[in-house]
Amino acid sequence: MSDFKANKEISKQNERTGQLFYKKYDNYIEAKNNDGYKSTLKAVYSVELIKKLIHIYYPKGSVIYDPFMGSGTTALGCIEEGISYVGSEMKDEHYKTSLNRINLLKKDIHVEKINLIK
Repeated sequence: MSDFKANKEISKQNERTGQLFYKKYDNYIEAKNNDGYKSTLKAVYSVELIKKLIHIYYPKGSVIYDPFMGSGTTALGCIEEGISYVGSEMKDEHYKTSLNRINLLKKDIHVEKINLIK
């Protein structure tokens, strides 16, 4: 059984098979589009969005893997929320950018462990 959580409410259960049926929900998350960080990446989003997604889908003790780390936004959100993470990035420029942003945050909140794969 997974600890994955989502915004679902059971509408009924099949008595014979035990199958659960869920009510339909539309999830709306309001968050800043980005943090104003200037980047050459086209897919930039905010740490605020990451933190809201973490609260919805990941319980404490989770590990989040970001295979396309880019500017490190997911890692920053994980650090701020106390969630473990692993990130990888193929482009050296983006790897260095994400590492710099993480190290700046690390100095601010004294995080001791960073997991990055280049």
